[in-house]
Amino acid sequence: VFEPQFYWNYTLIDGGWSGEGLDVEDAVARCREMVDDDQDIILDIIFANNISDIKVKRQNYTSLQILSRYSQILTYTAGVRAYEYAIENYPDVNFRYVMIASQKPPNQDIPLDFNPKNIEFMLNLGIQDAQEALEQGPELGKKRIKQDIQRLNIQI
Repeated sequence: VFEPQFYWNYTLIDGGWSGEGLDVEDAVARCREMVDDDQDIILDIIFANNISDIKVKRQNYTSLQILSRYSQILTYTAGVRAYEYAIENYPDVNFRYVMIASQKPPNQDIPLDFNPKNIEFMLNLGIQDAQEALEQGPELGKKRIKQDIQRLNIQI
């Protein structure tokens, strides 16, 4: 979707969004257009949604809210499967950081909500989560993925 950006000694490429949670194959394919060896590919993955910390009161849900929740879970689990598939099938690619928001973004039910207050919240959350990931290291996000696989009984 976006043109590659060159920053210091790195080429940053948007892997795109498939609508199914995560599109690692296209990210690897685009990187392979620029490098000859998979060992030169470093991927940092950001999950666009977060279902793990959403507190659910099912008795208060309307039919549309149930459908929205189902869609969030489906998209997230599809992304987890794609991530696990990619690790298995691209063993020489460095899957460095996996980022999952530590909190639910505001108005997650409204796609592409560009309300300034919500954008500010999401930017600050992104900075906070990135700082935590840098302090705790790349295993932080990978650990959360493994926990979600077990907790949600995701079949890989």
